[in-house]
Amino acid sequence: MAKVTKRGDELQSKKLELLEDITSTVREIYKIKGPIKDVRTVIDVLGGKVIENSQTDNMDILVCQNGVQIVIPGYTAREQKNMHLAKGIGYIYLYSNYMANNKKYDVNEAMKMHNIYIFALSFMMPRHEYLQVLLAETKGNVADTKKIAEYFHVPEMSAIMRGVYLGYLELF
Repeated sequence: MAKVTKRGDELQSKKLELLEDITSTVREIYKIKGPIKDVRTVIDVLGGKVIENSQTDNMDILVCQNGVQIVIPGYTAREQKNMHLAKGIGYIYLYSNYMANNKKYDVNEAMKMHNIYIFALSFMMPRHEYLQVLLAETKGNVADTKKIAEYFHVPEMSAIMRGVYLGYLELF
């Protein structure tokens, strides 16, 4: 559960707005609508391959000329796998030059990971759809973030953080 804030539809910064636009464009180009139950289908469309490895705790991304491979821990829940894969898509579009115009952005590693996380949240939970689900799952000023997470097939903490970054929720 999280408390609904009064800030409405304002994003916290221009960077977040830019990441929103990028994820919206990617979803539009690949005709991705509604909640994504299994991100593997998107990876397939991008010409990529998902490899589950129960020997690792980390996600690895290998980009080469004939495609991309995303290695994820094999023992995690589907919702967590979806977030790992959405972060992989974020990395691909923001930093790897895969299917891009060869521009790379010079940012430190912490900022890169933050941007990838924001991309993943936005990719899995588009702003306008998130707001509709949030309104449907709010009683008084308390949102049922577990139901929001179930709708989008993501972990509950991801649903909460999406609402926080959009300015709709605050942690209490």
